[in-house]
Amino acid sequence: MPSEIPRTLETDILSFTKGLPYWSQLLSAKLLSGVALADEDHQASYQYFLEDAGLSGKTERPEIAVICKTESGYYKDDLKLLKILGVTGINALVPDQVMTFGSNLTIVYGANGSGKSGYIRLLNNVFITKGDKTILPNVHNAGTPANKAAEFTFESAGTKSVFHYPADCGHAEFKQFSVFDEKAVHAHLNNKNQFNFRPAGLSFFADLNEAYKILEELAQADIDRHASSTNLTALFDGESNIKNMVAELSAKSKIEHLKALLPFTSEDKAERTKLEGEKAALTILKKDKENSGFRTATNTAGQFKNCQQ
Repeated sequence: MPSEIPRTLETDILSFTKGLPYWSQLLSAKLLSGVALADEDHQASYQYFLEDAGLSGKTERPEIAVICKTESGYYKDDLKLLKILGVTGINALVPDQVMTFGSNLTIVYGANGSGKSGYIRLLNNVFITKGDKTILPNVHNAGTPANKAAEFTFESAGTKSVFHYPADCGHAEFKQFSVFDEKAVHAHLNNKNQFNFRPAGLSFFADLNEAYKILEELAQADIDRHASSTNLTALFDGESNIKNMVAELSAKSKIEHLKALLPFTSEDKAERTKLEGEKAALTILKKDKENSGFRTATNTAGQFKNCQQ
């Protein structure tokens, strides 16, 4: 008999994702693969969300294979930070420097102003810490400050991986290192630290919730862009059922009620032409009566004047 797959946090997460709509599975697959979501991922998911809501035409949907890495997939026992290079826009650090790290211990030393604190601040921005994350441009360089960037090389199981700051800081490799500097010492000694325990796999739900917030922002932007305050009732003359229906349009309006007023047959058109002809005839008749009254009044006034003479 085949061995039963043990129930773990990972198997429960996989079971959860199978019940999600396609657009959410797309986000889940990316997050569970250990890759940080990019703008194009949010846009693609939002497009499928609009399709599911009937707000956009259907497009081709590639098959999604949701693979939940085990805890070892997120945490690598043999992960090493090999080197940092390509640093730009970080305090006054020299761009062409390469900082390599030993397998056991690495000691960085130098005179004041040589860049030790600059590297620590860079590490504080990519790894876990309560230390100083302040990064300033090089005050000795005139002109526009260079963009902040750096390249990190990791190694695990004999395979090297290269990630860039700040674009790739969401990768799991950056979550396995902590930095403890002087400011972190004071934070731990003087500030109240709340102890939290959360299994590593549960971070998926927090990340997915953040992705949902971005999709919500995209939806709100679309709503604001399509919102209109046009007074449609001003397009209708007089009073009619259609004008009243348009004035009362809202999210609760039923399309069936609108369609009931939609048919406009050839008979309706002929009736409208007839009514417009009758209206024109009445208008001419009214003008004739006004002209006749004016002529009568003029004649009367002339006769009265002759009598006075």
